[in-house]
Amino acid sequence: MSTSDSVHPLKTFLQFQLASDNAAILNLPYVIQYLSHQHLQPSPHLQKWLARINSLIHSKDPGARWAGLSIACQSSILSRELMLENAKGWVSAALPLFSVRVSIHTLFSRISLREETRASANFESRHATPHPYILACGRYPRVPEANCIPECSKI
Repeated sequence: MSTSDSVHPLKTFLQFQLASDNAAILNLPYVIQYLSHQHLQPSPHLQKWLARINSLIHSKDPGARWAGLSIACQSSILSRELMLENAKGWVSAALPLFSVRVSIHTLFSRISLREETRASANFESRHATPHPYILACGRYPRVPEANCIPECSKI
């Protein structure tokens, strides 16, 4: 297969990871992790990419709006040209979302969800060795158990 026959990464993102609002929410860490500057070069799929970001930002689902804003942010970081062309529309759509009164707990939950998705994508890609707690227990912790905590007396 020649390079002219290969599928453009934006087309793949649009068809699989961002096909629906729910898919965009679930695949947000993957899209943010693998999106690169080269993907955002002028192509026939770039306008569809921008249309999908705008569609997510204007979605009724708050998770999809958050996914759209996150992808718009990452696209802006990777491509100054895209940011300059689209920032006005993205910011004007985002400002009303930030003016809604929410409790501090909800605000911190939203921020930590964003950080957790980015951190989990980075953690999974950079660390091959599980945490000592997981090694000692042989499973992911659900309820703390006394015999599952590694000995820390010699630290």
